[in-house]
Amino acid sequence: MPQSTRTTQTAQTTAAADAGVAAQLLEYRAIFDNAAVGIVYTRDRVIYRCNERAAMILGYRPEELEGLPGIATYPSAENYAELGRLAGPLLAAGQAFQSDWQYQRRDGSLIWCHVYGRAVDPRRTEAGTVWVLEDVTEVRLSAEAHRVTMAEMRSIMDNASVAIIFTRDRQIIRYNASFAALFGYPGDTAIGLAGRALYRSDAEYAEVGRLAFPLLSTGQPFQHELYMQRADGSPIWANLIAYVIDPGDPAKGTIWLIEDRSAFKQAEEALHANLLTLQETNRRLEEAQNQLLQSEKLASIGQLAAGVAHEINNPVGFVSSNMRTLADYVGSLFQLVDAYEAALGRVSLPAAAQAELDAVRDTVDIAFLRQDTIDLLDESADGIKRVRRIVQDLKDFSHVDSGEWKHVDLNACIESTLNVVNNEIKYKAKVERDLGPLPEVLCNAPQVNQVVMNLLVNAAQSIESAGVIHLRSRVEGDWVWFEIEDNGQGMSETVKKRVFEPFFTTKPVGKGTGLGLSVSYGIVAKHGGRIDLASVPGQGTRFRVWLPVGGLSEEVLAADG
Repeated sequence: MPQSTRTTQTAQTTAAADAGVAAQLLEYRAIFDNAAVGIVYTRDRVIYRCNERAAMILGYRPEELEGLPGIATYPSAENYAELGRLAGPLLAAGQAFQSDWQYQRRDGSLIWCHVYGRAVDPRRTEAGTVWVLEDVTEVRLSAEAHRVTMAEMRSIMDNASVAIIFTRDRQIIRYNASFAALFGYPGDTAIGLAGRALYRSDAEYAEVGRLAFPLLSTGQPFQHELYMQRADGSPIWANLIAYVIDPGDPAKGTIWLIEDRSAFKQAEEALHANLLTLQETNRRLEEAQNQLLQSEKLASIGQLAAGVAHEINNPVGFVSSNMRTLADYVGSLFQLVDAYEAALGRVSLPAAAQAELDAVRDTVDIAFLRQDTIDLLDESADGIKRVRRIVQDLKDFSHVDSGEWKHVDLNACIESTLNVVNNEIKYKAKVERDLGPLPEVLCNAPQVNQVVMNLLVNAAQSIESAGVIHLRSRVEGDWVWFEIEDNGQGMSETVKKRVFEPFFTTKPVGKGTGLGLSVSYGIVAKHGGRIDLASVPGQGTRFRVWLPVGGLSEEVLAADG
């Protein structure tokens, strides 16, 4: 290749490279000039170059700022030296320096900037340093104002005469000295404690939540008087006032003001002692009356079921006897037919008689009649057995002596009751049993049967079409439990809260009384047990009934009787 050609190509390559560098420089310059943060380039402690944003932050024009000593932008020489002392080792090691620092504007006013610095070349300090500045003065002022406000609020809270606590996520976050003294939690011992610790029971704690939530969730204050509990377990009658920190976001927390009203409560209780005693007496009389009515109702149902069972037993008895006799008769008839068949095989009949006999034999189909008659008799006998079993289950279910408490096999109660209500279930659900071995339980069997029946019927009614009902039972210590679980419609939280209320029902008018579950709840409570409920809308419901193996004490039974 001629020398001139190579020279020309080299020149073109160099020109292209220069053009690329120039383009990159333009891009960098555009980024530098238009950056949203201030950028300052210093060399030998002098501002060598800056962008518009840096000049604006420091109150200069770019041409005024460039060429100034760096110390001119700091409040004092000490402040400037301190920055150098902190940043120098990091920059020399090739690391970045980052901190909030105070600067002085051209008019002498002070501002705060978040500063980020890095050496251009850590090996050559003369290459200079790039500093990125972001004005955080407003943020710092807001933080300081917030600190002052918090200090003022803390002073108010600490010196208030009423107890004040701040809760979030049902936990105590802060409280004042009056709360510590009133409730007996010195220092910070109550911080992090669950709010439930201030109440005497889960039920009272839940009741406050139920009453307060509708008001607090809409930004309204809540006020209520109730018994609360000190650290040592002693009660205190308190006037409770609450409001949320931010009505737009209740999750941010709640302020509770608590005033000791124990003296007023004691005077009120003394004044109404006789009235309360009378009300309690009336309540017990009403409860005893309700229990008596329920016992009478159960006794009537038991007597009716026993009477029906007895009436059915009579025809079942003679039908069963007649079926056995009929089976014997049919066997004899077929034995006679067999004898005639054998005799006909040994004699010759006139042609006309033989033809007539063959036609009748073909029409009757004696072989089919023989087999089908036996099958019909077997099916009828099985049906009679099923009727007997249903009648026996009715008698077991009714127990005319319903006032007595006996040791009972709960699994047998479940099975007999299941047979009684089978017609309600069999077209809707498949029943799957998982009944574990149980000790006999001292209880009122007819009443327990009624609980099982109510829960089974409810489970079946919650299933629209083909479903499954699970029956399970187990023993745990001195307790036994059985549960009935379905995969039906389930219940909402609102329904679950009211499901044991008398006359509450989700069925259409005329389809339910709303008494089944409330009666069941009362029966189980009367036995010293409980009913656990778990339900998810669209997935199903589970009722678990717990009963003490030994039943109630003789004293309680005697008082109840």
